[in-house]
Amino acid sequence: DRDGEVIRDQLESVGIRVDLRNMEQTTTDAKVRNWDFQLAISGHGGIMGDPKILNEMISEEYAAGSVNSARFQDNKELLKLLETQMLEMDPAKRRAMVYRIQEIFAEELPSICLYYPETLAAYDPKKGIRWFYTKGGISKGIPIAQNKLSLIR
Repeated sequence: DRDGEVIRDQLESVGIRVDLRNMEQTTTDAKVRNWDFQLAISGHGGIMGDPKILNEMISEEYAAGSVNSARFQDNKELLKLLETQMLEMDPAKRRAMVYRIQEIFAEELPSICLYYPETLAAYDPKKGIRWFYTKGGISKGIPIAQNKLSLIR
């Protein structure tokens, strides 16, 4: 894919040799799950919606075998904050915890997001469908406009 080619070219321009291998998804997932790689490029959507997604994206305990998790267990403060933010009912306190989680993650940097793809949605209002965003997102907090409930009349 083009992502890998761009990253390879950038790394090689600073003297880092890259052996780029494109693989089918199940092979890639197996290698990532078993830590059989040096650098993996993986797409999994954005980290939006409820901050509980941070637990799955960072901690091995919440990852449930996910290949999209950094499975990072080396910072006790980070792990405690991940657990505590799930239980905090005060939005301001939870926000402060999430900000601290992000700070620690940025300092430790067990994984890094290279870019966020842009998503566009278009619709024809003449069709009579009123698309809407679901508060908190759908599934794991994915904020998309194409909520299937819009199709129920």
